[in-house]
Amino acid sequence: MQKFIDSICATGLTPPNSVEINGKIHRFSSNGKKGDKAGYYCLHGSGNDFIAGFFGCWRTGIYQTWSNYSKADFNNDRKWNEYQQALTASRNEAAKLRQAEAQIASKRAEKIWEKASPNVQDHPYLKRKGIKPYGLRVDHKNNLLIPVIDFDKKLHSLQQISADPEKKKYFLTGGIITGHFFLILGEGDVIYIAEGYATAASIHEATKATVYVAFSAGNLLSVAKKLRENNPEAKIIIAADNDSLTEGNPGLTQAKEAARITKSFIVWPEFEVEAQGKRLSDFNDVHSLYGLNAVKLILLKAILLESDSASSQNQSERKNKKTCGEELLTLAEDLYLFKNHNDVIFADIGFKSHIETWPIRHLIFRQWLVGKYYEKFHKAPGSQTLNDVILTLEAKALHYGQEHEIFTRLGKNGKSIYLDLCNSSWQVIEIDETGWRIIQRSPIKFIRSKGMLSLLMPESGGDINDLWKVLSIKNSHSQILILAWLLQVINPDGPYPVLIFEGPQGASKSYTSRTLRSLVDPSLASIRAMPKDERDLILAANNGLILAFDNISTIPDWLSDAFCRIATGSGFSTRKLFSDTEETIIAVKRPIILNGIDQIVTRHDLLDRAILIHLEPIPEDQRKSEKFLKEQQSTIMPKILGCLLDGISTALKNINSTKLDKLPRMADFAIWACSGITALGFKKEAFLDSYQLNRSQAVDLALECDLVSSAILDLMNDQKEWEGSSTNLLQELSNKISDSERNGKEWPKSASVLGKRLIRASVFLQNKGINIISSRETAKREITIRKTS
Repeated sequence: MQKFIDSICATGLTPPNSVEINGKIHRFSSNGKKGDKAGYYCLHGSGNDFIAGFFGCWRTGIYQTWSNYSKADFNNDRKWNEYQQALTASRNEAAKLRQAEAQIASKRAEKIWEKASPNVQDHPYLKRKGIKPYGLRVDHKNNLLIPVIDFDKKLHSLQQISADPEKKKYFLTGGIITGHFFLILGEGDVIYIAEGYATAASIHEATKATVYVAFSAGNLLSVAKKLRENNPEAKIIIAADNDSLTEGNPGLTQAKEAARITKSFIVWPEFEVEAQGKRLSDFNDVHSLYGLNAVKLILLKAILLESDSASSQNQSERKNKKTCGEELLTLAEDLYLFKNHNDVIFADIGFKSHIETWPIRHLIFRQWLVGKYYEKFHKAPGSQTLNDVILTLEAKALHYGQEHEIFTRLGKNGKSIYLDLCNSSWQVIEIDETGWRIIQRSPIKFIRSKGMLSLLMPESGGDINDLWKVLSIKNSHSQILILAWLLQVINPDGPYPVLIFEGPQGASKSYTSRTLRSLVDPSLASIRAMPKDERDLILAANNGLILAFDNISTIPDWLSDAFCRIATGSGFSTRKLFSDTEETIIAVKRPIILNGIDQIVTRHDLLDRAILIHLEPIPEDQRKSEKFLKEQQSTIMPKILGCLLDGISTALKNINSTKLDKLPRMADFAIWACSGITALGFKKEAFLDSYQLNRSQAVDLALECDLVSSAILDLMNDQKEWEGSSTNLLQELSNKISDSERNGKEWPKSASVLGKRLIRASVFLQNKGINIISSRETAKREITIRKTS
């Protein structure tokens, strides 16, 4: 029986210690380990005449028939038929056994899966491999469970991976692995097949594509065949393990065979010689060593360039001819590609007289690349090839490109400020301590959104007071605050006070908002309605410098908080396009203009960052048509912008030497305004007086609009100090207001809510000489309210 033993060894299995020829199924350890019963065999025989049967392994999916004779060894048909009958009986018996054990394994897998926990994100295996769980669970022994399913999503078995790295992966006894898989569902029309889960997860995280887990090299062909049957036209890529340190390189050898038979692509990783000593073989090893960008770059080569697969049948015919994808990559090879902090890829595109910067996924970049291809070949590339090329360029930039900060309309480089003119020549205004000038090539990276319009070309020698010829603002305090706000708008560092226009109908609130924005950041949608949610707000902030919202009646709490964060600078979290898992952080700091009829802002935190401008209605005999005003603007505004640029240059010169005796709220704004306002013909003391007066008005408005603050002022009207618990304070304050106010939504219904309202109001109350002190020395919170003046 040595031939039978040799046949088992040839498959890589450990043979049984002894062999019996009795037509029964015998189990044995196929990996040489005690307790293992994955191997099986069955032999039929007739004395020394002939022996036939089969052997296999449940764990690996190996199954093979065997006999000690071939047909040529038989001298008559009767004996050959007897041999065939015996062999058929063996196969049928094996099939019944396999089916019965497969059913048992499937039911056992279902029970284990139902009891398992989905909380697997902290499993040691996932942490070691640096991957995420996609539809996995963990059992009571902390084994990671990976389902083995078919195309009908029936569960056949489970792969179990121990938390102990010394223990090997194993499957449930009797479960059928051959032709079955695990699926990580993704997007796009490219489908990958990988051996193991870790490799598949790395590929999915690098490409977002759908990936099938075959579990072993021997199962690649079976999975690829079934996948091809279900998806005849699919672009299937087999991501092979490169088992270069294993004799015969089974991972790559069997993957090539599977690719050849199923007309699929194939790709595999290559490692440096010194790295191979660590037994590196798969794309998860690439992920661990070089990151996901390296994985993405290698995989994209399989999409663009035909490799060792059946899909390259015409390779000899096109040996010296580039594919469409290769030609596109050649046309783009001289482009300067780079990324921002969110790994969005951009390209500097050269035109005849200037260079433009665009995201490579933007329509303009696609049109540029298609245009270059058409100039050379007089035809357009296929859309899928174009998409694949862009993905390849993206992977190249992610892996090798430098990181640059991206600016919209306004940016800074060292001590110089740059303002994008947004004209067709891509010129920018450069401002430094010595003055300002128009330059042809920006040293920083500007991008543009669809709605951005060109600035008027600035001119020197103007009078800033000409601005009031086109804006109906007579109050000198309001004028100086608006000019200070405009100076701050052209300060990339911020923060930005929120400019709020209030007034009755006919006070030109919308026109004033539109005119001020157009001076520095003209747009097709210069003023807009309130955003529906935070995503709309961030989209608007990302597409321009100034946010201007029109005709506001009330501001919801979430939006008031968002305005505060945008005005002073904050990061907003959102999801990447087409992704539910990958987070994008967008850092936003923008000037904001709001307008409405009366008391549109009531929350303390937003009022604390605001400049309130009250506009009076324009008398009918002083009204002017918008056509007349636009004609005036075309003459006046270029010189007004020139005056502002002079102010910015002066601010850059004076900023380090400007000192204030007392720093007000929004101190950075106040210092910047004091540094540049002298260039506009005002003294810094005039600005500080106007700003202080405006803040006092904001405090009065906040306290007037806040029931809690008003009640506290009433409470302290005839006493210098009050002490007690927050519960007692709520009761006393409730006695200071009417029943309708007490039952309204604005009044706190619990002591804990009152505590939060006190924190919000404390700063403004302090301005009125009332301090609120909260302490918790006992189980109850004690509050002291003390009048200081």
